[in-house]
Amino acid sequence: MTCEGLSSIPYFDGLKFRGCPLCRMINDLERKTIKDILYELTLEYSVRIKFINSQGLCPYHAWLLLDIAKETGEKLGASMIYESVLKAYVDKIDKVIEGDETKCFICENVRGFEKYYIEIFSNCINQRGLQDYEKSEGTFCVKHFNSLINSPNFKLRKEFLKIQKDKLISLHKKLKSYIDKHDYRNEDPITEDEESAIDLTIEALKGYKTSLSFNTIIPEKRRKFSLK
Repeated sequence: MTCEGLSSIPYFDGLKFRGCPLCRMINDLERKTIKDILYELTLEYSVRIKFINSQGLCPYHAWLLLDIAKETGEKLGASMIYESVLKAYVDKIDKVIEGDETKCFICENVRGFEKYYIEIFSNCINQRGLQDYEKSEGTFCVKHFNSLINSPNFKLRKEFLKIQKDKLISLHKKLKSYIDKHDYRNEDPITEDEESAIDLTIEALKGYKTSLSFNTIIPEKRRKFSLK
């Protein structure tokens, strides 16, 4: 793999925010994909088929699509898409009841990009990139930290580990300070960093609220019950 693609991923933009930069990239990708569908692809036949085949996406992306549609005034577009999904389901419900888990095409797309982001970062990040991470307010979540540091091509494990540990120690101090300042004897105000420490702690441990933060367990294949 060449490192030319490093400049094409929004990793350094992700460092401008608190929390996991890779989770932020995934979240931005999910929202952009859904906005593109609502703005430009509502009537696209191939997109409608993908929705129908996945019975309207996974629960996470189905609700995210509706939230974004309401935020952006595209509720009509969402309604048109799901009218097709509902009609297709109603048309086949009396033929076969299928118990298998359906695949969400947005989930599959996001997983592919996550793999690409991790691969290009672990292959191409240099000392300068780690210094930018160290100076930033971002902190990789456990999942993405493990994926990067365990990548066979990642060369700066020792430096990365130290930076990550220092960031987590700092976060722990802020969370502990938030708790301690609730003592009735305390007279110091709670800072903004301390107030947000619980949110950032959960994100550091479990990741940001993207589809990849939730472990989807695909059930065993069930019997198909014919109603004929």
